[in-house]
Amino acid sequence: MFFSPLVYLLLWVLFSLIFLIFTFLTLSALGRQTRFKLRLSVALISFILGIVCFFGIFSNHSLEKEWSSFFKNKSSLSIPNPLKALFGDDKHKDSSQNKKDNQHVDNHSKEDKPTSIKHDKPKNSTSQSTSDYESKYRLLPSDFNPKAAKGQATTINSGKYKVGKEIQPGHYTITHNNDKIGILEVDNEYGNYVFSNALSAKSETIAGKITTYLADGQTVVVKDMKHVKFTPEPIKYRTNLNTGVWVVGADIAPDSYTVRPGNKYSANFNVQSSKGESKAIEIIGDDSANAKKSLHIDLKKGDVVLVQGSGTVKLGK
Repeated sequence: MFFSPLVYLLLWVLFSLIFLIFTFLTLSALGRQTRFKLRLSVALISFILGIVCFFGIFSNHSLEKEWSSFFKNKSSLSIPNPLKALFGDDKHKDSSQNKKDNQHVDNHSKEDKPTSIKHDKPKNSTSQSTSDYESKYRLLPSDFNPKAAKGQATTINSGKYKVGKEIQPGHYTITHNNDKIGILEVDNEYGNYVFSNALSAKSETIAGKITTYLADGQTVVVKDMKHVKFTPEPIKYRTNLNTGVWVVGADIAPDSYTVRPGNKYSANFNVQSSKGESKAIEIIGDDSANAKKSLHIDLKKGDVVLVQGSGTVKLGK
């Protein structure tokens, strides 16, 4: 057809009006032959053109789409589509649309369900240890070997860094020389938070260094700091623990200890067992009413100790 269905609709309305008007005028001019013939001719032509336009409306099934598209961008108007009653719903269209909607709902329902992320596992790991690392927010993987990687010295600025790519796995002491206070955060390979701590070079109330293990796949987030130095830390037994993550059997000899504050500031002292279970969550210090001045604890091989805050702790017999 020459025109779109919407144009045919408008023309049909126009010619119908002309037909009605000239029919009325024809009837009023019955006594005058010339005017009668002219008006009758116009009325008949309008009637014929109106019929043509009426059938042109149904030349295809796009009139309803055309009406909808005409108003779809006019958000300030709320105009119902009057053509649905005339044409009815397109069953094929509704069927395909319902399929799309069902697919959309299915996709959303799938997204809402918890999914397990597949990762390349170390050779000695099991599915249980991997899911355990993910679900229990371990400080380190359950099969982590603290002596497997020695690390490599590097200096970075604020940003996100992947361990195994930008930073080599290993045991590090982390420092920076700026006066500004920054934040160091470590997330595990599944994106779960491991720990974070403020870091400052010259503030007495903020940790001046952080010592921790960085495992392959973890993410290090550095905030508001420049020239942050990662220096490989020797693995040896010690009893003075500054802010960071320590492994019993590598940094701490397995034994029974009394934990006391190492300086005048309090420290959060957390211990995870080799199974990822919490053995202790305490504040050790002399400067807070909520802090304990001492804590007795048995540390076994595979336990992981996290020291957070501004203070340090001492392990004594």
